[in-house]
Amino acid sequence: GGPATEVLTDQIYAQTKKIERFFIDGSLPPIDLSRDDEIEISADANESCSFIVKVVDPVGAYLKVLRSVFDMGALRSFVTTSQVRVLFDAMNAVTSEYAERVLVQELGL
Repeated sequence: GGPATEVLTDQIYAQTKKIERFFIDGSLPPIDLSRDDEIEISADANESCSFIVKVVDPVGAYLKVLRSVFDMGALRSFVTTSQVRVLFDAMNAVTSEYAERVLVQELGL
């Protein structure tokens, strides 16, 4: 990974402008997005057509990698007991969940 190029995002945006309608199937069951899970959903009354919805917690997966690379306890101790100052610039709305879980919950800032 890395950021998408401007050419790609422009192409995606151009495709979204072509959408004329979309449908929401109100008969499908609600999905609990608060936990990792795989749910099989039947798309018709005869259950002849089904699909799997996989719910993942990307922040939890990221934390798992961080914990395997860094001593999070030592980092927590360092940032909460030393004179170090931490500045976090989100620059992207998606990072708020990561900041909350990593910086606040994991590191105690």
